[in-house]
Amino acid sequence: IKSLKELIASGTSFPKLPDSIGDLSKLVKLKWTRCSLYDMELESLPNTICNLRQLEVLIVTVKALPDELGNIESLRELNTSGIAVSKLPDTICNLRSLEILHITVSETLERLPDQLWKLTRLLELKVSCTSRLKKLPDIESSQTSLPLTALNLSYSKITALPSGIS
Repeated sequence: IKSLKELIASGTSFPKLPDSIGDLSKLVKLKWTRCSLYDMELESLPNTICNLRQLEVLIVTVKALPDELGNIESLRELNTSGIAVSKLPDTICNLRSLEILHITVSETLERLPDQLWKLTRLLELKVSCTSRLKKLPDIESSQTSLPLTALNLSYSKITALPSGIS
């Protein structure tokens, strides 16, 4: 099935993605989410997912993201819920094509990468239902031309917009 372009396995009870997922070289979209509280949640994604050079959309309910995630240069949308780490991997800032970043439902996430605003194509940032995240990284003066069109901070503990937003 090396020609597979889309894999949607939401609501399944597979305990993990196989390492061979990295062999699906034509995969463009991967969606693996819980549909109810009773569905399985992935502990983590295999590092081989970073071999998917054509992957554009990654929508997952997972406790941790691989550190090498930033190697997926074609990724345009990262939508994740259930993150159970205190900080996202810094390599997310290497996702130069990323337009949509949604991070929802996390009781442990405390920080986003400091260089988040290096994502110069980011149009939409949603950080919602995050009970420990209290602030967004500051925007440096050299990053004033961000194309951000939507910022959703619903049900978060964020108390102020990042400095540099105007």
